Amino acid sequence: MSPNVELLELALRDEARARDPWQRPEQVIEWLALRGEETVVDLGAGTGYFSYRIARALPRGKVLAVEPDAELRALIQAQARHHQLPIQVEAQAPAAAERVFACNMLRHLNLGQGPECDHWVVIDFDPERAPELAEVPPRAHLQTIAQVEAQLPGHRRVITRALPRQYYLELSRQA
Repeated sequence: MSPNVELLELALRDEARARDPWQRPEQVIEWLALRGEETVVDLGAGTGYFSYRIARALPRGKVLAVEPDAELRALIQAQARHHQLPIQVEAQAPAAAERVFACNMLRHLNLGQGPECDHWVVIDFDPERAPELAEVPPRAHLQTIAQVEAQLPGHRRVITRALPRQYYLELSRQA
């Protein structure tokens, strides 16, 4: 059974209204400085909140949305087809990737278990600044930037930026 696209659109708009003020997706897409032809792995894509936005910034590239939940994969696939976005949806990450984007998923996966990759972008809740709210995981599940860096040995921090509740971190493999 294919998802009802109109109901999905309503649900995604509601998510965006609640999340956009603190997630700042337009700012994040600008910070990514995409060239337009790369392939970006959205690791732990969830509802596709960033997958759709990244895909729109890749006129000659694509997004590989990796999401283990079958219902969420179906949602992303339906939206990608409906909007004709270059998104491929998979249950598992590839062994290697050009660029990996991971947002709000550190509590689910050790990045060292992710794809072999030269360039990582990680966004997650900052344990020092994230308020106690429903959308913020319990503090015991939050990771500091130093903990993220420890998961990716051989990579160095290139950029650190701040969102209202989160950090934006770019790491590149050391030459």
